[in-house]
Amino acid sequence: MRPFNLEPRHLRLLSYVLCTIGLCIALVIYMTASPPPSQPLGYDPFTSKKYLRDLELYGRKINILAVELRQWFQSLWHGNPLAYTIACLTLLLSALLWLMGSPSDSLLEAEADQPQSPSDPWV
Repeated sequence: MRPFNLEPRHLRLLSYVLCTIGLCIALVIYMTASPPPSQPLGYDPFTSKKYLRDLELYGRKINILAVELRQWFQSLWHGNPLAYTIACLTLLLSALLWLMGSPSDSLLEAEADQPQSPSDPWV
């Protein structure tokens, strides 16, 4: 299944363009990213044993894991990690488009089995 019924060569071209633009944007973000801001409270609450104990008391270990996961996910969208995130997503999407645009074996066999008409100007 090809999106928008594009020809394979158009999908491959689209993947090259997307990869180039995405990596350039990631490079610009990486070069212009400012350092992460310091903690607004002046300290990291995760260094406090009381805070961790309270989290575990109200939600068990899963509460601590959920808070850590949320903080990690939020950190992906700021500064240098944002550049890495955009670069990875760009590479994944362009690879997907390139694979969708690569001719499959069944398509190549079907084209080889069809006789070429003499009226075809591209022969």
